[in-house]
Amino acid sequence: MLLSKCSHDLDIMAWLMKGNLPKTVASVGSVFQFIPEMAPENAGTHCLNNCPAERSCAYSAKRLYIENPQRWANNIWHDSGVSQPTAEEKIRLLSEADNPYSRCVYRCGLKIVDHQSILIAFSDGATGTFSMNGGAAASGRNIHITGTKGEIIGNFESQQFSVRLIKPEHPGGQLSRIVDVSADQLGNPHGNGDQAVVQDFFSLLRGEAASFCCTTLADSMVGHRLVFLAEESREKGGESVRY
Repeated sequence: MLLSKCSHDLDIMAWLMKGNLPKTVASVGSVFQFIPEMAPENAGTHCLNNCPAERSCAYSAKRLYIENPQRWANNIWHDSGVSQPTAEEKIRLLSEADNPYSRCVYRCGLKIVDHQSILIAFSDGATGTFSMNGGAAASGRNIHITGTKGEIIGNFESQQFSVRLIKPEHPGGQLSRIVDVSADQLGNPHGNGDQAVVQDFFSLLRGEAASFCCTTLADSMVGHRLVFLAEESREKGGESVRY
């Protein structure tokens, strides 16, 4: 799970701590929510075919993908073989017994964690934490950076960041401002990261300086190694492992 969906989050942490390598990594997590024991009472194995609990289930395929047709549209129908399926075609596709999107989420035999937390100790004494929760009500990313002179709290989806500086002379002892970066994104994927990578590549070809957010292969290796060490720690019951 971490390597598939969270390696870039740890890349950011490693980039922010550039010059200070991790010392130890500890992690815990498990398949806690999406298991048969947590299924609603009388739940079947397939949302559209045999589930009396479908109407009250938060993960009903009918409620998620048919009654809310724009939700996850690129994920669900992309490989269906039907371009812009009608409501009737969607019901037919999801009614197929082997459709992975309409099987009961609690009875899929998931072997990947649905939640995991990581604690990282860096060589300069700083610590970093990361938490992934697959059962959250809304998908998204939040970041909280605490430094010696203030902190930054941000949300990837709102594209707004709160910058708080320690200022004893101000009421409350701090000075805050909101930074809105939405104008820099323009709807580009991954927070404009995809476009920025391409721009940095062309800058390199032209012999120009890369942007401040450009990372080296060594930087990316730190983030990926953190993922593998976190999984090693998790499999050892949260035991701290050396970087």
